[in-house]
Amino acid sequence: MLSDLALQRIIFGLNVKQRRSQLGLSFAELSERTNIAISYLNEIEKGKKFPKQKKMSDLAKGLDTDPASLSEISLPEKLKPLSFLLESNFLKEIPFDLFGIEIGKIVEIVSNAPIKVAAFLSAIVELSRNYAVGERHFYLIAMRAYQELHDNSFPEIDEIAIRLRKKHFGKKVHLEVSDLVDVLYKEYGVKTNLNSLADEEDLDSLRSLYLPRKKLLKLNKKLQKDQQLHQLAKEIGFHALQKKNRPYSNSLLEISSFEEVLTNFQAGYFSVSFLIEVDSFEKTVDELAALNEWNPGRINELFNSFNVSPETLCRRLNFILQKRSIKNVFFMRFSMGDGLNVKMDKELHLNRKNNIYARVGETYCKRWSGIYAVEKIEPTEGVTVSTQISRYYNTDTRYFVFSIVKPPCKVRPKPISISFGILIDEASTSYFKFLNDKNIPEKVVNHTCERCELNTCEERGAAAIHIQKKQQRKSILNAINQAIAEK
Repeated sequence: MLSDLALQRIIFGLNVKQRRSQLGLSFAELSERTNIAISYLNEIEKGKKFPKQKKMSDLAKGLDTDPASLSEISLPEKLKPLSFLLESNFLKEIPFDLFGIEIGKIVEIVSNAPIKVAAFLSAIVELSRNYAVGERHFYLIAMRAYQELHDNSFPEIDEIAIRLRKKHFGKKVHLEVSDLVDVLYKEYGVKTNLNSLADEEDLDSLRSLYLPRKKLLKLNKKLQKDQQLHQLAKEIGFHALQKKNRPYSNSLLEISSFEEVLTNFQAGYFSVSFLIEVDSFEKTVDELAALNEWNPGRINELFNSFNVSPETLCRRLNFILQKRSIKNVFFMRFSMGDGLNVKMDKELHLNRKNNIYARVGETYCKRWSGIYAVEKIEPTEGVTVSTQISRYYNTDTRYFVFSIVKPPCKVRPKPISISFGILIDEASTSYFKFLNDKNIPEKVVNHTCERCELNTCEERGAAAIHIQKKQQRKSILNAINQAIAEK
């Protein structure tokens, strides 16, 4: 993360460079005026060095200005977008080291071509405004990218969770709420109130709230059992991982830093590792993979056996598949938005970006099982599982996708579907024998209705307006070319 001192050096260096350019001075000429070495001047402009008072006075004199002007935080008008970025929390809070990015390289790029960088940032800011992307979205997108870079596999967290689970429960598969309440109290002195929040004004929408001074975890009494287990295991995660900069409610209502987002994710990841006994789960998944015929009921049996939510099950399944070199998978969660619109509120793509996505204001392809199922489920139904092989239109790319749909509950008034997709390739067909089952329905799918050329689609939810515009442009270009070619 960039410190305030580092930002001060960058801005000072930019001011020096701008002033030197205005005067038309070379490094050699400025060195002669100030008696400061060319190499040191270069380091100043790159934001790597900050001169002491004597050198700053000499530098200001050589640039026909005063030290206060060179230290001015406000950059010239042309560099306003860059100034906005430098003064915001983005550069201060992003842990560049997690992404393998050296801070020095960023500083050098900014200092070498400040106007070009400012123009680029201006375009990014404009795009973010058009698509309503704020600081919160930026942190969440960065977090998802961080997960994808690591194949959503973090062995150091798994190790801590598995070790603590074995300490308290050995090989026990089915954990109860009372088991986790005991761990919280015995290990960390945290008490739990399972019957709260629902009747408290302004807090009734929360699933959990931790009160650090009281060392008390409050859970909404409307939570279902799998939801209680997840919140309890996540709270254990915060303590086991010794995380201080953390959210105190289940929902990230206000994000103050990337570290807070990262901590929240790490505790959630811990929860998944802690809730599922890995050896038993691995054995069960291997048995499922060995079947020659697909049976959707086996997925239902799987999460019922381990007493967890479908989302927890899918995330742990990814852990098992990574160990078996099956890395091309995706995870998506859909829910009903306003009216009858389906929205994607969680997604994770590992190794490929070829699965479903929608641009702002467009309609998801309704041929995907997770979208179709969440739209059609009746409120009185229980958890349902639907399966299909999804083949992208005009490609050979095929995914095996199972979707688990959950009806509304007391803390979630609308149904959701969790879809897990596995690219059908040599690695997956070698492990999952049932992928050769011809009885698994196959559907041609696409990203959005507005960009789909499939004319025979009965599920279409919107006209293919972008295809129509593309064809119209093509016709106009053909007419122009013909007109030009005429003698």
